[in-house]
Amino acid sequence: MPVHYGSKEHHFHTISSPLATQFPQAAGAAYALKRTPGSENSCVVCYAGEGATSEGDFHAGLNSASCSLSLLPMKRKRER
Repeated sequence: MPVHYGSKEHHFHTISSPLATQFPQAAGAAYALKRTPGSENSCVVCYAGEGATSEGDFHAGLNSASCSLSLLPMKRKRER
């Protein structure tokens, strides 16, 4: 997708288009950080809209992240 930017230099991963699929990926990235020496002060931030919380991947990702990983899920509220 043309708006899915990433930067290896800035440690910025690209996003996924389907709803909530980024949560299991974020949990995996947080697990990788946990196993990487010297990344104790790092965390993974995952953004999603309100529709993503009803998807199975959202719950699977949070379940994986509950194993003491550094994952911060963020829900955006749509302003009307």
